[in-house]
Amino acid sequence: MLLTFVTVNKNSGFLFKRTEKSICQFLKKNQNNYWLIIDSNSDDQSGECIKSIFKQKDNLPISIIREKDNGIYNAMNKAIKISQSKYVLFVNSGDTINELDLLKTFKNIENIENHSIVCGYIISNKGKESNNFIKKTITKLEVLFKLRLPSSHNSILYLTKNLKRFYFKEKYKFAADYNQYLEMLIDDQKFLYRRNFKITNISNDGFIAKKRKESYKDCIIINIDKRRIISSIYWKIKLFILQLIIS
Repeated sequence: MLLTFVTVNKNSGFLFKRTEKSICQFLKKNQNNYWLIIDSNSDDQSGECIKSIFKQKDNLPISIIREKDNGIYNAMNKAIKISQSKYVLFVNSGDTINELDLLKTFKNIENIENHSIVCGYIISNKGKESNNFIKKTITKLEVLFKLRLPSSHNSILYLTKNLKRFYFKEKYKFAADYNQYLEMLIDDQKFLYRRNFKITNISNDGFIAKKRKESYKDCIIINIDKRRIISSIYWKIKLFILQLIIS
């Protein structure tokens, strides 16, 4: 199997339906792919949608686990443990797939082994702030100096065997994916960069985006734990500026 889409969900409401439509359309046209849904017993619209999928899932390669979890990274770890495909792509509720770019990505990596693939994404609710030149420049510098993920985690095609070596450390409630990325770099794991392929449409008001303060605090602790002192100071400064803005 080539790719497993992983969607972890908890009461995401109508957003889940958008993701369902996108992934199911992809699965109908492209074989050798799979969708794994990890749901924390949602009792809203998304829960009803998942129950409906469960009744019809024999028509498509879909697996569903509905049980209480201990947060988003705990749910993602569950998915990693049972995934058997070559790659895993985490697709949040509300995200959609850009089929053409995703297929182009795989077409261009047929002879590439042992690399996770860093792709691009489109922010579906982009505003003027997202087009700010200064903000874009800061983001590029943060990526360059390994101060953040090289792309959104839901636009990185992770090599499954590497994920199974580096699970998300659940003590980091808001930045475990960043910690995982640093651990992969320390282990000298390889990343192939294909950011020109925008494989997902994502929202900039998701769970982590709404928890920036907590995310920055996690980044400080992660960098201190890894003795990246300058990086920890950087995140302390960012946190200080953020607190000034929101106070």
